[in-house]
Amino acid sequence: MSETPPLWRQIIEDTQHPLHSATWELFSAKCSVKWLDRQPAALRPQIIELCWLLLDTEELYLEAALGSGYAPPNALELLAHWQVPGIVPRLITLLEEDYDADDGVSVVSDRIMATIEAMGAEVIEPLLALAQRQPSGSLLRETIGGLLAKPGRGDERVWQYLVSLFEQSRRDEMVLSFIAENLLTCDVARAILYLEAKVKQGKYRVARERILAYLDDARAGRFP
Repeated sequence: MSETPPLWRQIIEDTQHPLHSATWELFSAKCSVKWLDRQPAALRPQIIELCWLLLDTEELYLEAALGSGYAPPNALELLAHWQVPGIVPRLITLLEEDYDADDGVSVVSDRIMATIEAMGAEVIEPLLALAQRQPSGSLLRETIGGLLAKPGRGDERVWQYLVSLFEQSRRDEMVLSFIAENLLTCDVARAILYLEAKVKQGKYRVARERILAYLDDARAGRFP
């Protein structure tokens, strides 16, 4: 007796299934969230259920799988776009599981981070909690700093977290430059004063020129 194929494969093989087109879109390398937005409202609960199924199917994360690994990240992006309850914890879990301490980000975690960046203040608490679970000096802690900069504007906890990263990384030019950029993104006026004082102290010589260039841009209103 042959195994019953998974639901997503049944839908793909059934051209008459109401979710046929939406499922193919989720497997596409150029998946359009706007196109999925235009699907009948009555289908949305079924599309959401399908997205969770895609996220729970390990084989679909592989480049050799149908969809070349795009289906789960596409599903993740759509669930976040539709603000489906439970999506933020799943994003954080996937980021922690997929992040490689040696190689940094993979294609999947890159998409996860892009999805997080598109969200708002709801990601602050879980990202700060994730940071607390990481060892000092880990790449993921620094990456979290970048993810927090925009949604954390006006949040003192995020400012202090970025400051702590900056002060713990005084010998690494790339990390210092990255965190300086995110301090300016988080609170440009406060960051200008903070970074000016740090440069004058002479403790951050390895990244001095780059930080000064950032400060020039920030004072001229050219910093995003």
